[in-house]
Amino acid sequence: MGYCKKYLEGAGASKKKSTEVIKYVENVLAYSKEFSKKSKADKKLKLKKPAKTGEIPKGGHWITKDGRHILIGE
Repeated sequence: MGYCKKYLEGAGASKKKSTEVIKYVENVLAYSKEFSKKSKADKKLKLKKPAKTGEIPKGGHWITKDGRHILIGE
């Protein structure tokens, strides 16, 4: 992990911060497992098939207005 420390410190991170980042990256998998155990999210939801959508009209394009996606057809 010496090359990571050089890279982080070269990018402006302090020695303490670079050590903290390296330790965190080494423990990401453990953190992920812990989070998934404690999460109240439906774990079977991602196994569900996506909903079918209707056909998109030809020549249409998407715009974003007021944070909502809108399909504009010709």
